[in-house]
Amino acid sequence: MKCSTSRLGPHVDTRGHGGYIIWWPACGLEVLHGGVLAPVPDWIIEAINPKPAPIITRSASSPPTSASIRGALGVLARARPGERNTALYWTACRLSEAVGARTLTEGEGLDLALSVGRQVGLLDREIYRTVKSAFERGIA
Repeated sequence: MKCSTSRLGPHVDTRGHGGYIIWWPACGLEVLHGGVLAPVPDWIIEAINPKPAPIITRSASSPPTSASIRGALGVLARARPGERNTALYWTACRLSEAVGARTLTEGEGLDLALSVGRQVGLLDREIYRTVKSAFERGIA
């Protein structure tokens, strides 16, 4: 569960991983039923956790262009912690398509993934392993 601000309603904030809480007794306020943790209703969890955005891919019939390669690398460059490995794999799959279309060589694709992957804090061994996996998938 992530943190949210006013997603459930005005002035209703939620705190999940990395968030914080206000401990009412520290402010001198009374806590009713202090020993009871109620389960969170499913509708609250669904409201707080956004639905993943659909991934729109282009037609396989059009070869990758330098602009589409830059766009794929931009996805990786904007990835935040928690998203970086998924973004790397998706980007590596796009680079694999470019290799298959002979827009790039495998070495160029790996170099691009290493360059941008390092910028977002990924380790070389993670990048090599992920790019290799994507390239093997593209060949199959």
